Amino acid sequence: MQDTVADYEILEKRLAEAERRLVDARAHVRRQKELIESLERDGLSVAAEFTTLKNLQTLVRLRLENRDQLMRELHKPS
Repeated sequence: MQDTVADYEILEKRLAEAERRLVDARAHVRRQKELIESLERDGLSVAAEFTTLKNLQTLVRLRLENRDQLMRELHKPS
């Protein structure tokens, strides 16, 4: 029983960290989009910034998948 409680607590901590990382990744995407809009308004090239945005969006997807997996593990029947 103690292992189960300890495992649950570890999963809770990992889930909280995954949530923080997801929030951070989404904030990076938002800032990158703002940067792209600003550069476009100034008539500057945004090719490299679009590549970064695509990479950040992939990071969000991976962070979301990780968070969802942890949630499934946390809520699966014992």
